[in-house]
Amino acid sequence: GRGRQIGYPTANLRTENELVPPHGVYATIARTPDGLQPAITNIGVRPTFGGGGAVSIETHLLRGGRDLYGARLRLYFVQRLRAEHPFSSVEALLARIEQDCREAAALFGRISV
Repeated sequence: GRGRQIGYPTANLRTENELVPPHGVYATIARTPDGLQPAITNIGVRPTFGGGGAVSIETHLLRGGRDLYGARLRLYFVQRLRAEHPFSSVEALLARIEQDCREAAALFGRISV
């Protein structure tokens, strides 16, 4: 629920036997029940919020969409945007998430999704 609290709702994913890319932020395409959606995905331990826990995979749909709770998603990794690292404040994290979204949107503007 933290993503929703800061204005970037995410689908928190579980994997079953998949190989997971290294920690970082990625431009991804999410196959949802509504079709293909451009997204950004964070893989890591949420270091700004204490980190050290289990690795999470969180996907934010760039165009919004319906509540994905309980839905099955498939992710297609398009490009790594940056490594995961802690930020000094939630405001600094939000600024970087906004930049990540702009970079991913520019990328998806050059390819068809």
